[in-house]
Amino acid sequence: MSKRLCAAGGLLLSLALVSGAARAQDYPSGPLRIVVPVGRGELRLKAMAGNRDYAAAVLNLPFTIQAEQLGMKSLGNTVDILGPYQANGAYALRAWVGSHGALLERYIAAYVESLRWVRRLENRAACVAILMDKLKIDRDVAERTYRLLVDPVRGFTPDAAFDTARQIDRRW
Repeated sequence: MSKRLCAAGGLLLSLALVSGAARAQDYPSGPLRIVVPVGRGELRLKAMAGNRDYAAAVLNLPFTIQAEQLGMKSLGNTVDILGPYQANGAYALRAWVGSHGALLERYIAAYVESLRWVRRLENRAACVAILMDKLKIDRDVAERTYRLLVDPVRGFTPDAAFDTARQIDRRW
């Protein structure tokens, strides 16, 4: 297989192997040699749309919707295939946290409050407008993105809480 995979290498390769889209024996020199880092979701979609040699990528919203509009086929939802995982995160150096604890606390509180604001349906129109403006996407893509972001199963986790009800599959 001469096709390239662009994106988060290990996650994408796991998805390809589990879904049956790739087989380990197809990569005798090592499967990670075919992974091409091209950047964030928008750039991964552009790479696939512009070069047929880029065969797959892990995409997030709204790029999953745009890929579908371009006729690309989904291998499935990462959470459905691999189980729960943390797709996004905020990071800080331990020394910085130690000297900026109050600021970090305010940041986390603001983040939680922003999730609450986004999930309130009376803010739907404002959220769609923000998505359209910041991501330069059409209204229909923004509306579908918003619906998926507030989905109680796959959307933003209320209050950024850890999902303790679902066990993480340790087979990986």
